Amino acid sequence: MYLGALIVAGGRSKRFASKIPKQFNIVNDDMVINHSIKKFLKNKKISKVIIAVDKKSYIKFEKLIIKDKRIMITNGGKTRAHSVKNGLKIAKRYCLTKILIHDAARPYFSEQMINNQISLLFNL
Repeated sequence: MYLGALIVAGGRSKRFASKIPKQFNIVNDDMVINHSIKKFLKNKKISKVIIAVDKKSYIKFEKLIIKDKRIMITNGGKTRAHSVKNGLKIAKRYCLTKILIHDAARPYFSEQMINNQISLLFNL
């Protein structure tokens, strides 16, 4: 079984008082989305990190998103559900059988939380 992480980053943050979506704002000298990407890439059990992102935002911010051969980018959808669906299509293409799904605008989670979710996912 192959484990992947899907980071849903297609939102426009309409309630957030900024012209820039939350996931692309800078916090602690890096974009919010990069904090999440780094945590997933650090975990050796995760073979791919898929990012479902709004095409316009991606074009604008792609130079600032972490580059790594394990990262796959796909288009986000009009809703979170559509973004997840698009990400799962990529996961299937790479034979990922288990997926952790995460919201890009929520970077304050621990590595221990990832490990706990992996344990629950694999019923260890």
